[in-house]
Amino acid sequence: MDVRKSLNIMQALAAILKNDQNVKNDADNDALIDDFIGVIPSKTIDAFKKLSIMDVKMFVTDFMNNSFSLVQFINQIIDLDLPVEFYGVIGEVEEMCVRGGDTELLLHFLCSSYIEIRKNS
Repeated sequence: MDVRKSLNIMQALAAILKNDQNVKNDADNDALIDDFIGVIPSKTIDAFKKLSIMDVKMFVTDFMNNSFSLVQFINQIIDLDLPVEFYGVIGEVEEMCVRGGDTELLLHFLCSSYIEIRKNS
């Protein structure tokens, strides 16, 4: 993230937090900031870690409906304790995403690969 983008985010958040009477405490502030900068919620990360083949379609639909960034998702899951073979898949998906690949298709591939690798390890 460059300095200009950081400043824009900080200025926008300052205006929102100053004018928003519904924000009650620091936890609300933190949640608002995370939402504003595009952090994927921990419940989504947890759902991915427990993913089964029956849940993939619902997971992908929820992910897309919430307009989450696949690159941000990859950045957040890369530090998890995942099977070693899965990191190669993560690299492929990130490359295809940066090259303009379809997010929904790539997310399906990422999820199904994770389930398959987890099952075989």
